[in-house]
Amino acid sequence: MNGNVGQTVKNEDEDDDVVIIPDEEVTFSRKDKDKGKGKAVEVAPLTEEGNDDPTFPALPENLLSTYICPICLSTVTNACLTPCGHVLCGLCLFSAVKSGIKRGLDLGIPLGREGTTARCPVCRANLKGWDGKGAGVIPLRIRTITAV
Repeated sequence: MNGNVGQTVKNEDEDDDVVIIPDEEVTFSRKDKDKGKGKAVEVAPLTEEGNDDPTFPALPENLLSTYICPICLSTVTNACLTPCGHVLCGLCLFSAVKSGIKRGLDLGIPLGREGTTARCPVCRANLKGWDGKGAGVIPLRIRTITAV
């Protein structure tokens, strides 16, 4: 391969020309999108050891911003996992379940019947074991694990 570096090589299977460039000579550039007209900026390729550049700090160990509550559309706080697999804010889950049960009671449906049982606010699955104090859901401590 060293004899062909930077040279045009004819591929016998196809009529296209191929230029072989060694990896250490490859650099990437991008344009800053400040006001539509930017200057080219050199971007170093990633190495196997990772990026030790202080301008790109390591991700924090607890990264909650990867989970968004489907009710309040914010990052999850006091995360709870429902038996059906949905992750929500604890307060959002409790408020949604409480208002769902209250709505059924306001319609005259007896407690414990269809319409007054605790349901997941995302998929409406039954939350078995719900007692209004946290039973039936799993409290979570969310951490992001990244592999290198």
